Amino acid sequence: AAPLFVRFTPSDERRGLVLRGITSIDERDGSFLSQIASADALVRLVHSGDVKIYRIAGDAAARALLRNAPLTPITVRDDSPERVFVEWPQALRDADILVLRDACAPGWTARVKLGDGVTRESPIECVDVMFRGVRVPAGARSIEFVYAPESLRVGALLSALGALAWLALLAAGLRQTSKRIPNTTPSMGMR
Repeated sequence: AAPLFVRFTPSDERRGLVLRGITSIDERDGSFLSQIASADALVRLVHSGDVKIYRIAGDAAARALLRNAPLTPITVRDDSPERVFVEWPQALRDADILVLRDACAPGWTARVKLGDGVTRESPIECVDVMFRGVRVPAGARSIEFVYAPESLRVGALLSALGALAWLALLAAGLRQTSKRIPNTTPSMGMR
């Protein structure tokens, strides 16, 4: 028997539903058929094997999104290797999680700016195993991510100490060399 249609209904009408692909599995023999379900042809099958890989041909996935309000427009103001600054148009009424689609790696800090201008640090957690996430309190308007790992500060301190030690050894060596060089100025009147 082949199904003629499948109807999907979103559990939360505010969030909507976008179906990009579907895989039907025959439980009798384990065979399956993956199909693109997008009517606007934004999804294209790139690789078909044990793992299917699809590419979104039109719009790229959002760089940042609020997990409980995915339709809220997020603006990425600064996206440099050591700093990412994101903001949204209005203060949030309920606490949410901002997901930044960037590697969740140690060394990043997050500063949440509330609507009244107060900024406070907020812990970063790994969302969906690999992305950076920050719990956003009610009233927040923006988040600044800064990459400043402790290892960088320790490395700079050790490098500075190493340079000072090298200079001290160089100065001591020059002093020793100047003591060993004999005075070769000729003396007058004495032979």
